[in-house]
Order: sequence, then structure tokens, then C-alpha cells
Amino acid sequence: MIFSGTGASRSPGDAGPGTPSGSVRLIELDSLDCCSPTAVGAADTASRQYMTLLAASGESTHRGGSGRATKVFNAYGEAFCLKSLLGAGGSNADRRRSEAIFKGRAWAFREEYLAQRTVSGIEGWPATQGFGTYAGGPVILMDWVEGRTLRSVAPYLPRTTRYGMGVAAEWVASVGVRVLQILMAAQDRTSGFSHRDISPRNIMVRLDRHPLRDQLTSGVLDLVLIDLGSAASIDARQMDPNAAPDFTQQTNIWRNGTIEYAPPEMLTRDAPGVQALRHSPKIDVYALCSVLYELYSGHTPYQLMEHADLSPYRVKCDYAPINVTPRESGDKGLLDCLLAGLAAAQGARPGISELKDTLWHWLSGRAPTMAQSLAQRPPRMMYAPPAHDLRLVPTPHDAGGLRGTDSRLPETIERRMR
Repeated sequence: MIFSGTGASRSPGDAGPGTPSGSVRLIELDSLDCCSPTAVGAADTASRQYMTLLAASGESTHRGGSGRATKVFNAYGEAFCLKSLLGAGGSNADRRRSEAIFKGRAWAFREEYLAQRTVSGIEGWPATQGFGTYAGGPVILMDWVEGRTLRSVAPYLPRTTRYGMGVAAEWVASVGVRVLQILMAAQDRTSGFSHRDISPRNIMVRLDRHPLRDQLTSGVLDLVLIDLGSAASIDARQMDPNAAPDFTQQTNIWRNGTIEYAPPEMLTRDAPGVQALRHSPKIDVYALCSVLYELYSGHTPYQLMEHADLSPYRVKCDYAPINVTPRESGDKGLLDCLLAGLAAAQGARPGISELKDTLWHWLSGRAPTMAQSLAQRPPRMMYAPPAHDLRLVPTPHDAGGLRGTDSRLPETIERRMR
């Protein structure tokens, strides 16, 4: 359902307790294509709930290479993330080129929204409220994820030794199983879905529902996969090497993963059958195993940042990951599992379900209580409207990517960070 703003100035009014205090900036969206079920048949309610927003001066804002994510509140005190594209700029001589680049990013932004809409409503994925325009540019409105990235939380996960470089093996497996459960939930909901950019910065540990100390006690982290700028739906047609060109080939916009974690097929444009290879859930298998490998060893499988003069694609195709010695005899089974997921040839890697089962069975032998906690907590599917109920706002622009934000860590963890 599409809503249009009046453009009139409104008073924040009787704002809820979650709204920012002090000086605030009023954001009145020009239009919004809501995909929330609360908006169906209730245009006035949706307008009040989503189109008039407040952002505090100095409020959390994250700026990436092409977009900006800002924490905003509605009149009910609910927090959201408003993602917008950075506009074209620079000198007149560069402006035409910048505008052309902006149009390409706008196409990618629309693709990101479609990906977010596909998995919105599944636990472990950010809920998306809608797609609209603000100040003439495209925006995505989504839930604000309160927490810390896995990269920032990893130093506080249990270690095998007090000063060890890597996270304890059972925690490596627990993180792996939990992410794979989230990926499997998306597979079950859709004809196929791949995040395509799993990295420690794109895995959030939520802290608003359970304090970190409780999560550490249970052996299961409350995880959310964020930043869907490279995500893609997968169907049988896309897996066909002779299929019609996909978004990447139509626009020549190559949405790659993070180099240290991405598989070879995400780092090339001309490999045989690259279209089908770039539409496979095994992309996430490789990236996740790279993350888990880093958690265990303290470094990425190839440490590519130390070899900037080499082709990442050729390195990952021609060489094996840096050898890691198991810290304990029982860790070899875990490392073998991760190395299988790091196979350069996509067909040699295990699937998501197979990898999840292997990690869970290893964890069952190593830490039965943690494995049982994971078995009792599969991702649950919440309500999400069918695709045919959703319509996009016609706009010349489009955009992409959620970067979750951080809330305060528990007091005991905060003291360790200082």
C-alpha cells in the first residue's frame, strides 16, 4: 500500500518514551510503500507510525561507502533504521560521472530492498517496514537492530586458554550452527536465498532481548544477519548457465562480498558459468566457514590484506588456507568441517543443511548442553505478507544496505572493554 506525505510541518506531539530527548530533527517522508501488515486498510495509522519520524542531533548514524543509516523514532517511541543513498557530488567536471554512478547504486538499492522484503518477518533477519522517498531520494525503513557486531563481541567470547588468540572451539561451532539455522529458515521460506556477504561485521549480536551475560550462559548468541546489499534470491532458472541475464549482467553492477571472506566466484566476472555460481547458497557456506576459521585461529584463512599485490581470486583458487594446528585433539573434526566449506570449487563444498548437521553433531559430542540449547531454539517464522500484496513506489532512484548499530554491553563486559 502506497502512502504520500503532505509535506506539511508537524509537531512531534505526544511522543513515546523511546523518542530522543533534546534537540531533534523532524523527518517527513515524501512517500512510503509499506510492507507492514499493520498498514493494510489503515492509511492514517501507517502515516502516523512510519512517515513522520524524529532523529536526535548526534543520534546514531552510520555512513558507508554509498549510503547512510540513521536511527529514527516515530511518535510512539518505536526505533527504526532509515537507510538513504549518498547523493552525487563533487566538481562540475566529475558530477556527470558521479550521477551515473549514483543511478547504478540506485538500481542496487532497489535490489537490496527486494531482498530484505523477501526475508522480512523471519527471525534472524531484519524486519523491513517499507520503501519510500525523502527529499527526492530513495530510502528503506527497517527495524533498528540494537546490539554489537560479531567482530566487536568476539574478543569477549570464551577462550580455550586465558590469553589464547582464538575463540573456544565449541563456541565457534555454536555460532556456525546458529547462522546456518537462520540461513535455512530463509531457504524454507523462499525458493532460495543467499546473503552473499557474510562477515563478522554483518553478523549482529542482539542485546535488546537478552543481556550478553545470559547469552553466554546459554551457549547461544542471539544473532541477526544484516547488510543485504549483495543478497540475491535463487531459483532454478538462475542456476541454469543458459538462463537469461540476471541483475548483475543486465546492469554491469557487480555486488561482491567482503574479499577476506567471499568465495572465488564472488571475486571474478569472467569465470565459466559465473552467473549460476553467483546464485548459490554455497556462497554463504564459504563465507561463514571463513568467519568461523577466523574465530578459531585469530586470523582469516588467507590474510589477503597482507598480500594486496596478488589477485584474491587466484590466491583462493590456487592455494590452500593457512594451516592451523588444532589446539586440542578433538578440534580436528571441527577444522576438517571448516576446510571442507572453504573448498575453492563450489561443488566440493557441503550444502547449508549438511554443514549445519555436521557442526551440530560435533558440538553434541563436545558440549552436549550447548547443542541441546541450539536444538530447542530453531528460528521461528513470523508473519510476512506475500509478495503479490506489495507494490513499489515508482521513483527514478533506488538504494541499499543495513548496518546495524550498537547498544550498551552489559556492565561486566563494559568494564573489560575500558
